[in-house]
Amino acid sequence: MESPSLRKCPGRDLNALSLEDGGFSQAKFLLHHWTELGLTDVQLTNYSVLLSQAGSAPSTITDRASGKCFLPNRKPCDGGNRSPASEDQLSSFAAYSAVGTLEAEVVDVQYGTVKDLIRANTTTSATKRIALLKLGQAPLLYTLSLLTEAGFLGVLPYVDPCDLPDRPGLWDQSFGISLNPGGDPSTPGYPSIAGSFRQHRANLTSLLVQPISASLAQELLSAPTRQGGSCVPLATAQTAERKTIVLSIGTQAAYRTVYNVIGYLKGATNPDRYVLVGGRHDGWRSATALEWSGGIAVMTQIIASLTAHARQGWQPDRTTAFCSWGGSAFGQIGSFEWGEENGVVLQSKAVAYVSLHRPVRGRGPLRPTASPSLLQLASDIHKKLSLNCTRGGGGGACSGANVSSVQPPGDVRFFADRLAVPTLEFALAETTAGEKTSFLSEAFLPANSSAVESLDPTFKLHEIVAKVRGLLPW
Repeated sequence: MESPSLRKCPGRDLNALSLEDGGFSQAKFLLHHWTELGLTDVQLTNYSVLLSQAGSAPSTITDRASGKCFLPNRKPCDGGNRSPASEDQLSSFAAYSAVGTLEAEVVDVQYGTVKDLIRANTTTSATKRIALLKLGQAPLLYTLSLLTEAGFLGVLPYVDPCDLPDRPGLWDQSFGISLNPGGDPSTPGYPSIAGSFRQHRANLTSLLVQPISASLAQELLSAPTRQGGSCVPLATAQTAERKTIVLSIGTQAAYRTVYNVIGYLKGATNPDRYVLVGGRHDGWRSATALEWSGGIAVMTQIIASLTAHARQGWQPDRTTAFCSWGGSAFGQIGSFEWGEENGVVLQSKAVAYVSLHRPVRGRGPLRPTASPSLLQLASDIHKKLSLNCTRGGGGGACSGANVSSVQPPGDVRFFADRLAVPTLEFALAETTAGEKTSFLSEAFLPANSSAVESLDPTFKLHEIVAKVRGLLPW
């Protein structure tokens, strides 16, 4: 797999296509491109699903004492700013949140751990409370369940800049999140196909949830002004008076179509056994599309390589199903619906799911992740390439593969959790000693196009990941 062909992959072409048609343009583009590369069986599947979107007017946060009204990014919501015309406003909401207006006291719960909530309960006697929540230390839906049990009525999640020190412009950025545990909320546990019974579950929580910027969090916390030098985590000042706010949320839900692209390369010896290779072709609106195109670039290069071999008479042992998912940011909807529709076959016939969820997340060492049954395979591939040593990767990584068995993020979840399909992922990422699992990827921050392009402008890092997949025993 030479780098010149990888540079011709459709990642940048996909980014230029609009997401306003629900990802149909991206799906159609991939269908034609994969067919041109030599896949003879490429299918476009679609599902009508319940999607949550920003409302006709942006969410607002109003300080009851001062009367100041803010948008989620801390801009004032007076005058023309009430119209959700900007991409930032259209992207800054919590999908499937409860809607309405709530007047309550703001309470600093830090990361929302049990310890944080016990401390928070000792500092206020208010019956109506809105939690100011830092993301990153635990899954969002788990933390929201704790807040619900603790009696909170609303949540304002934010990302502390100290937790993402290399992210430029984070201070004033609001973002999006999804509260959907997976699949189409209107057909829980069964596929959204013709004739399916629909449950109009527009709100998947009783909480009013609105993501906000760190600068607005500082305002509501009455936290000290940032100073130069080391980063100081945001927290309520000890002498600060608690604020009461009015939170107004008006997200809307409507049925929309999401599209998957599924391409098959038939196996020779075991054609009824499937290796699934999965990625996504859309993001949280166009603001994050750049971050997801790398997986499709790698997948397309793998297709190009395997079909080139197939034209010379080679066939894989098992059938390979290349899957590009739609609706992923809203709760892995495309992968859940396709998996539910084909669950009986997949549960008995799928032998592995190879994840291409953001294969290049940094310039750090190669980080393999695998289910227990695939740990030895991942370790063998890692040792065979010795990529970390040849690229000058950090210290201990050169002595051997450090394969994680923690389930990777993304669309792999349905296949691993519901069908018990073994999973495998190789990704390049920054790493530090003693690093803990972070859940900051649950926040769909606006993509920094210059940062994404500068990370791998010639697709050399993506080429490394593509070569790793090339060593799999197809």
